[in-house]
Amino acid sequence: SAVYIDGGGEPIFAWLHRNAGNRELDYGVVICPPIGYEQVHSHRTLRHLADELALASIPTLRFDWHGTGDSPGSDEDPHRYRTWLVNARESVRWMRDELGCRRIGIVGLRLGAALAALATLDLEIDGLTLWAPVTRGRQYVRELRAIGLTAEIPDRRRSSPMTDIEAAGFVLNSETAADLGPLDLSKYRPHAKRVLVVSRRARPLHRPDSTRVDR
Repeated sequence: SAVYIDGGGEPIFAWLHRNAGNRELDYGVVICPPIGYEQVHSHRTLRHLADELALASIPTLRFDWHGTGDSPGSDEDPHRYRTWLVNARESVRWMRDELGCRRIGIVGLRLGAALAALATLDLEIDGLTLWAPVTRGRQYVRELRAIGLTAEIPDRRRSSPMTDIEAAGFVLNSETAADLGPLDLSKYRPHAKRVLVVSRRARPLHRPDSTRVDR
């Protein structure tokens, strides 16, 4: 079901995935999506994840950050970084206050994983899954700037470090880029009983040798 929750002074749009026949709401999950083009590409995957958790009798909240998706606001609104941290914290509080979930798990993807980890500094979380997390803000901003530069036409003035970044049709304003720059997840210890980190550098256990021919 679609709901609006208080994202810290501004409402944000969310979907609650819940098995209608399940009356046991002790444990719930909040999904923190990525930002920008990564949010678009991961939408279906995260929706299916929420559906599967709901089928397993785990109510799951999947929300859009303020200024993204179906939530009000825009990419260019000020204080994006602080607002997004509040969005994550308020989503957890909503699950506790509205559904009565005593234990909460958070699943975060990319920048959503970094924001989820930082949000737990003010919360006590039962489980935290960081899926391909952004660990260094400066590196993430450089990646977005590189994507933006590859899409520019030759006679377009290239952006400087002090201008907004447009990457794949989404804008990261200069204030948000500056706020993300100092981010370094290695300096923080999330307040969670269990933490799972899934790296995007994962490799298969066995790599077949394409040059070998078995006879």
